Amino acid sequence: MFSRISIDPNVCHGQACIKGTRIPVHQIVQMLANGDTVDELLESYPTIKKDDIMECLRGKGKGVRPGKRARKTINAKMLKN
Repeated sequence: MFSRISIDPNVCHGQACIKGTRIPVHQIVQMLANGDTVDELLESYPTIKKDDIMECLRGKGKGVRPGKRARKTINAKMLKN
């Protein structure tokens, strides 16, 4: 279903993460909800791509369980990058 998100019980306690990293989906979603831009995330995490961030957001809406802390609505203007 998601080619850029993995859930492995041996990585980050089984939290959904960007594949090949230990960056949890909920962390990316929470940072966007708190006002960080896609460009800022790409600068902070040089190993990820914009498509990874977009899949985190799609995954959040399609049942990937990224954690309970990311509850704010993502504003469309945050994604214009």
